[in-house]
Amino acid sequence: MLLWSTCLAHHDLGHVELSWQRVVWMNHPEQENAADDRALDLCRAAGFDPVAALGAFDILEAHALDHGALDTVFGIELEPDDPLTQLQDWWRQRRHGYLNLRDRKARLLSPLLPDP
Repeated sequence: MLLWSTCLAHHDLGHVELSWQRVVWMNHPEQENAADDRALDLCRAAGFDPVAALGAFDILEAHALDHGALDTVFGIELEPDDPLTQLQDWWRQRRHGYLNLRDRKARLLSPLLPDP
């Protein structure tokens, strides 16, 4: 539990650092991605296993599911050429300020895993 709490705290610290650098996008997925990247860097620097650190997303996912926030976990299933669902996903990202949890975790995890 300490590992995941530390990683979540590092995520918040990533937001603070980005604010000081004047890299501020209000409620944009880019800001969350940058904070996620910084949090993982800080976890590595603190000696944590980065793959294990991403278990923090599992806790966030369980919490979101407990509260019925399915789009927070899974996003919206998009029809490739349906502008309405694409607009809904864009709006959800701006309203919540981040991509869905599964995509965020996969983005961070992919460079850490060996090629198949």
